[in-house]
Amino acid sequence: MTCQSHAETKTSTSTTTGVFALLKAKPGVTRERIMAVMPAEIRATVQLYIDGKIREWYSREDGKGGVAFFS
Repeated sequence: MTCQSHAETKTSTSTTTGVFALLKAKPGVTRERIMAVMPAEIRATVQLYIDGKIREWYSREDGKGGVAFFS
């Protein structure tokens, strides 16, 4: 007689390897308001890149925002 084991419960786990983010200004926000915050945004983005939290980033071809790949 053989011993039957209990059925194993399989759990599904997923690993996030990266996040793709499209960044753009909300409708109605003027270019002047965007340019007022850009220096701080650029410094923060560079720091995240140095810290290894952003893998790559680009500006959009249409000039209306950015694209970032987070680790």
